[in-house]
Amino acid sequence: MNTILTKKLYERYPVLFAGKDKPITESSISFGIECGDGWFWLIDNVCNSIQKYVRDNKVPAVEFTQIKEKYGLLDISYIGGDDIVCGMVWMANDMSGGICEYCGSVVNVSEHTHMGYYRTLCESCGKTFTGEKQVKQKVDVHRLLNSHPHLEYAKGIDSKHIIIDKDDVDYIKKMFYNKKYKL
Repeated sequence: MNTILTKKLYERYPVLFAGKDKPITESSISFGIECGDGWFWLIDNVCNSIQKYVRDNKVPAVEFTQIKEKYGLLDISYIGGDDIVCGMVWMANDMSGGICEYCGSVVNVSEHTHMGYYRTLCESCGKTFTGEKQVKQKVDVHRLLNSHPHLEYAKGIDSKHIIIDKDDVDYIKKMFYNKKYKL
């Protein structure tokens, strides 16, 4: 999530985000909110509901330890609260499956998969996520590695190439540095 929206949530719900200034060893929320901007309104609403519920009832304080996208759904980790708070978090997780993570649309939303990543996206954002150019580059990488098995690494990945996660490194080793497949 972009820093402006993240700061809005930190300002609106300082108790829920009390761990934002803690060391990474104590709270992963210091990394920020690790999902797309489209889920801002969902996170804002669940924060508001939790904050009101905790304030109006004798419930242990709630502090978020991590908010991220996981397998295409919103994943909120926290400490404190009770079964009602757990239900609110579960409901937000479930609702995120019908909201585009990138733009917040609720129209024509489905799960999209590309290179091992799951995302909940609308039709328009899904086309961007699994674009034809990205798929073609993926095929080129396979062809390159199949025809040059001696490649163990590549250098200088630029913005014209697909971005891979650490999990994908074992699968295709590493990327090449330009379209001509030079080492």
